[in-house]
Amino acid sequence: MTEILLVCRVSAEQSIAGTVDRLSDGVFGRIVDDDGNELPPGSEGELRIKGPTITLGYYNQPEATAELFDEQGYLKTGDIFKADENGLLYYVIRKKDLIKYYGINVFPAEIEEVITGHPQVTDCAVIGIFSKEGTELPRASVSLLDKVSDKVSLLKEIAEYAGSQLPDSKKLRDGIFEISSFPRTGTGNIQRLKLQSMSGAE
Repeated sequence: MTEILLVCRVSAEQSIAGTVDRLSDGVFGRIVDDDGNELPPGSEGELRIKGPTITLGYYNQPEATAELFDEQGYLKTGDIFKADENGLLYYVIRKKDLIKYYGINVFPAEIEEVITGHPQVTDCAVIGIFSKEGTELPRASVSLLDKVSDKVSLLKEIAEYAGSQLPDSKKLRDGIFEISSFPRTGTGNIQRLKLQSMSGAE
């Protein structure tokens, strides 16, 4: 994010695969739950940081600046991390991409991995859709390998294939849709927000 600069160090001797290493000297961090309570090592929560390489706020935007920091002056990164007992950080997901199903954290990547195991699926993205029940429901968008005459049956087959391998909280309760291509950023990341309006429109 543009609000921070060089908050993690990279040490070839100490780095372990899958981590972003430790926070740099002079940078302080906390991993917290949704209420801002600090979590113990191994727990997943939002990483909040402060230090000399972090912005003081947005120019002439006091409300946005106030929202960016918590009451202790830590910047809210919006990223979910976990840290081990040695301080090594592991990136998990963007907080806004995490699906909350009746208070249960549902990670899109876990569902996507199962769906892309189907031989007819070439690409997949899962998002959460807010429902009238007051919770988020997982929805999948997929690109298919071949054009088929009975797309409805194939999508049903893929949903059943995924459902047979996923726990109840991760089932595709808001459905599965086909799109020809995914909206992406300049760096190739899927623009999940756009999928909310695109799914089922094609």
